[in-house]
Amino acid sequence: MLWSIVAFVVFACLGFLGMGVTSAVLMEAIRPFLTICFPPIGEWRGDWVWPILIAYGLIWPVSFLVAGFLDRIWKRQGRGKWFRRGVYLAVLYAGAVITAYALLPGQLPMRCL
Repeated sequence: MLWSIVAFVVFACLGFLGMGVTSAVLMEAIRPFLTICFPPIGEWRGDWVWPILIAYGLIWPVSFLVAGFLDRIWKRQGRGKWFRRGVYLAVLYAGAVITAYALLPGQLPMRCL
């Protein structure tokens, strides 16, 4: 859990100090899920894009705390190391998708509805 807290702090700082670069990289990583309902990031225009990317970079690191909490629970239950690592990565990826779908509908029209 300690490493999850450290990762949370580091990525939250990078999300702010990186001026949205961390968020843009994450958006590219989740592009297969993002382009289901939204246009690609290269087509986003307007004054809202940069603040959304910074907010995304500040909110997504909460996934590290959730993943660390789940890892701690499953470690106590005796789950294997590779299972816990896989779930940790899945929680981080799911957190990236959920954060994007929480922030973007107010700014972009959803094509999937």
